[in-house]
Amino acid sequence: MLIDPSPQQLWEANWVELEDILLDSVRAVKRPRDAVVILPYPSCRTDWDMGDSTVRLRVLDNGLGTGGDED
Repeated sequence: MLIDPSPQQLWEANWVELEDILLDSVRAVKRPRDAVVILPYPSCRTDWDMGDSTVRLRVLDNGLGTGGDED
């Protein structure tokens, strides 16, 4: 998990604002058959429509594992 040291959590706010655009290239991943992308902030969404991508999205859960939509 990243700790955003910027004033008013500017880095995290910018990531969240652009998250859909940033994930566009991830949606194109078809191989390997099973892939996981760990998103950098707890506020990141993991419920994006990933289309035919094999990537599952997760966020770190307080350093104890991953959160997100578990299988």
